[in-house]
Amino acid sequence: MRALLAYDVVIEKYAGENAWGLKTYVSGSVYRAQIQSKRREVTNAAGERVYGKTTVHMDCIDPVTTLDRVTLPSGFSPQRPNIIEVQRLSDERGLHHTVLTLS
Repeated sequence: MRALLAYDVVIEKYAGENAWGLKTYVSGSVYRAQIQSKRREVTNAAGERVYGKTTVHMDCIDPVTTLDRVTLPSGFSPQRPNIIEVQRLSDERGLHHTVLTLS
């Protein structure tokens, strides 16, 4: 699978909100990824059915949440879409990658 991961994406973990109510993040980690422009219907964290526009398959087994921030490589628009769904995939050997659905 690693041969298919042509891009670097950055995931910044959500840290909370500052005194003005703005979201804050810790420094990001870089992961190899495959990025597909692929429209799919998913259920967001609020239980609503929404459409994602981009699917990212990442070489990442670290926990990622919909509160975290993703930055895609230049050339993708938007470069910082919202994460609307996270899937951590495994097989008989354990966790092996994470799939993000982005707005």
